[in-house]
Amino acid sequence: MRLSSDYLDLILDKYTIGWTNWAHKQGKITRDQAHGSPGNILDLYAATDIPETEGTDILRMKFGTSAANVSGKKFASSESATWLGEHFSVTLGEVKKAVDQFFIAGVNHIFYHGTCYSPANEPWPGFLFYAAVEFTPANTIWNDFSALNNYVARVQSFTQSSKPDNDILFYFPIFDRYSDNNNVMLEHFDGISPRFNGTPFKTGAQAMLDKGYAFDYISDKQIKNTIVYDGFLKTEGNTTYSTLVVPGSKYIPLETFNDIINLADKGATIIMFGSLPEMLQDGEILNRTVRSFSILSLS
Repeated sequence: MRLSSDYLDLILDKYTIGWTNWAHKQGKITRDQAHGSPGNILDLYAATDIPETEGTDILRMKFGTSAANVSGKKFASSESATWLGEHFSVTLGEVKKAVDQFFIAGVNHIFYHGTCYSPANEPWPGFLFYAAVEFTPANTIWNDFSALNNYVARVQSFTQSSKPDNDILFYFPIFDRYSDNNNVMLEHFDGISPRFNGTPFKTGAQAMLDKGYAFDYISDKQIKNTIVYDGFLKTEGNTTYSTLVVPGSKYIPLETFNDIINLADKGATIIMFGSLPEMLQDGEILNRTVRSFSILSLS
C-alpha cells in the first residue's frame, strides 16, 4: 500500500502540479479532466485552474466540483452532452436536462462537446466526429441553440459570481482502494467505482444525495489544510462547512486520523458514519475510543 501511494503521488507532484506551474509561467491556465487517473482525483483536479468533469452521474460529477469548491477555484467545468443519443437525433430539451444535472452537481462552466471544424463548402453534413449531439450549423437544432445558451448564460451569471455553500465535507477513503491487493490492473479512479459497492462511502454519498444534503468530497491532503474557524471547518480555498463526515473504512493514514482528531479538539463537528477505521495506514491497530466523535449508526 505504501508503494502504491508513493507511486501514485508522483502523478500529482511530478506531472499535474508541474504542468500547471509551467502553464502559469507562460501566462496560461490549465483545465483538466482528472478522472480516469490512478491516483486521488480530488487532489489532481484541485492542482489545476479549472477542474472539469463529465458524465450523467451526479456522484461522479461531484469529484470535480468538490475539488473546485474545497480548493477555492472560480470555475468548475463540464464536458457536457457528449453522447445523449444517435447523431442528429438529440433535442435541445434533452441537452437542457443534461446541463441541469451538471448545475445540480455544482458545475458553473458548461462546455458543449462538441463542434468539429468543417469547411463552408463541404456538402452536408460536413466534417463530423464521434460525439453524437453535433452542435453544428448542419444540425436542425442550430437555429434555436441560442435559446438554450441564453438560459445557460443566465444561470452561470449567478453561479460564477457567488460562492459555494455546501454544508458537509465527506471524506474519500482512497487508502481502502490502495490496500486492495489483487491481480487486477492498478485502479483508475472515475467517480465511485464498483469496488466501493456496499461500503459506507458509497452508501453515505447516495443517502445524502437522496435526502437533499449538500456536500463535497474531501481528500487526505485537503483535510490537512483545513482549519476550524468560528466553529466551522474552513478549507484551503476559504470555503466553510458545518460538518466533516468520515465513512467507515478499513485503512486511514495515521496523519489524517490525527488531523481529524485535532479538528474535533478545536470544536469541529465530526461524524463517523458506520464505525471507526479498523487499522491505521502503517498497520497500527486502532485500539482506543475517540470520545470527540459522534457515531452514526447505519441502522
